[in-house]
Amino acid sequence: MIQQVREQYVFPEVAEKIVASLEKSLHEGAYHSITNIEEFCEEVSNELLSISQDKHLRVIYRPEIPSEETTSIQERMVEEERRRGQVQNYGIHKVERLPGNIGIWTFANFIVWISVQKRLLLP
Repeated sequence: MIQQVREQYVFPEVAEKIVASLEKSLHEGAYHSITNIEEFCEEVSNELLSISQDKHLRVIYRPEIPSEETTSIQERMVEEERRRGQVQNYGIHKVERLPGNIGIWTFANFIVWISVQKRLLLP
């Protein structure tokens, strides 16, 4: 998990703070007395939140997902996000051209921009 945070978290400077905190907690044995996996996930998630202030970053234990299925699950999640983007017009609520050739895009929500970039054929 530490390696994933370091490599994949969107804000590298925050990722390093998270990694330092998790490594310190591990070194100090902060989680050694926890015997319940749900409690462990909650404790680590609370630590992640306290450092990152990111309510989307959490640890979830799902024993029903074998590791060899992870890739296909990720592919399904990407496909579902793509479908959701299409249904929601990729978050674009309104596009206007104002006098002086000024363009305004109004976003209703944010969709994963990789999907949007491919859909709109942006460089």
